[in-house]
Amino acid sequence: MREPGPPIEVAVLPAPARPRRRTALWVVLGALGVLLVVAGVLVWLWVSGRAPVPGLDDAVRAEAVSRVQQEVAARLGIEPEDVLVDLGEAPILPQLERRVIDEASMTISVPAERAVPLIAAAAGLDPATLALGEGTVRLQTELDAVITKIVLGIGFAPSIEAGELRLTPEEFVLGGNPISLDALRDVPVVGEWVAPLLEPRAFCIASSIPAALELAAVEVTPARLELRVEGHDIPLDEAAITETDTCG
Repeated sequence: MREPGPPIEVAVLPAPARPRRRTALWVVLGALGVLLVVAGVLVWLWVSGRAPVPGLDDAVRAEAVSRVQQEVAARLGIEPEDVLVDLGEAPILPQLERRVIDEASMTISVPAERAVPLIAAAAGLDPATLALGEGTVRLQTELDAVITKIVLGIGFAPSIEAGELRLTPEEFVLGGNPISLDALRDVPVVGEWVAPLLEPRAFCIASSIPAALELAAVEVTPARLELRVEGHDIPLDEAAITETDTCG
């Protein structure tokens, strides 16, 4: 009888790994789905006016700003760079399609060397006698009081009312000394001479800007004169752009 041989060992091999192609396919399809959703949201934002169309919206906005600058500068007799235009943050293309600008503001910022001659011409004064101060337009002139000359200084406070830029005399200096308006008027001879200089002066700005915009504020510094103009829901038609308002 044969003796039994050594036991036969059976090796158990691990199961073959499943292919990863199906998993990778699902990842790709998922990523594409997310991209399609994002693209759809962006298109909806652009169409609905909630986001700008990259590049195109910026180009159209720049062109619109440039045209407004040139038109306003031509009407006021200033330089286009003196006019800073803000058309708000909303995309401009949907607004142009609706032919209504949601909001617009302009800061007309005129440097002192150009602002002083403009004010002097409107007021009928010598530009050499005017200067811009901190919150005032200053007038300094000499009065011939027969025996001597007296230096008179007047500070005009700027304000906005009914579309006008108004300059109201508030500060008076006679011979280097502050003086009240009543006291200045009571000075013999001098009071009569300075009377024409003590009248408020008004310049109509509304007649130089589109009727859809409103003169909102004025600020004077030694360096410049600034006027702020604002408007909301501005129709883009010929009347709104070319027609101007009146003062008073």
